[in-house]
Amino acid sequence: MGAMPATTTVLGSPTPDSCLRMCLQIAGRYSVPVVQGPASPVFKDSEVSFTCKSTGGFPEPKVQWSVNKELLQNSGQVSTTLSKDSRGLYSVTSVLTVNVTGDVSVTCTVENDRLREKRTSAEIQYLIKAEKESNGVSGGTKVILVLVAVLVVLVGLLIVAIVVLKRRKRKLIEYQYQTKTRNLKLHCSKHQKRTTLKLSSSENVKED
Repeated sequence: MGAMPATTTVLGSPTPDSCLRMCLQIAGRYSVPVVQGPASPVFKDSEVSFTCKSTGGFPEPKVQWSVNKELLQNSGQVSTTLSKDSRGLYSVTSVLTVNVTGDVSVTCTVENDRLREKRTSAEIQYLIKAEKESNGVSGGTKVILVLVAVLVVLVGLLIVAIVVLKRRKRKLIEYQYQTKTRNLKLHCSKHQKRTTLKLSSSENVKED
């Protein structure tokens, strides 16, 4: 909202002598203050700053902050600067720094004593996050990482099981082959012995 034009305040009171004493004072209305807070998420027990700006007023204003609807008494948390334009009107910038421990709402009021006017900003609110996630990783991302890790472990166990089963199957096949080979050799050996005995018997019969 733009600054209002400067106004002239006339103060006067009649005297017993019916003489009017007049006092002319120049005053200008300040624009409605605008408060800006941090753009990033606000975490519990962190220090954050809020900035209040208002322009186009005269004379120098008073700036008051309210936190959670209570007037701030500690001026050490506030830093206020003034600047003057070519028309002699003031712009005010006030910065409030607070350590937040829970959800916070903030308003800024610019007061012009000469006009007996107070202009208050819209209230801004911040919902505080319980704690910072380690290494900037959010809770949802942590869950995904855990699931991926579990999946990797399961896949690894499955691969190990397949390798073990293949090795056992190979050993079983080798054992069966060796058993068959050994049985075949025994069978051949017995057959050769029988053949030899038959031949010996035949030769003995011929000699007789």
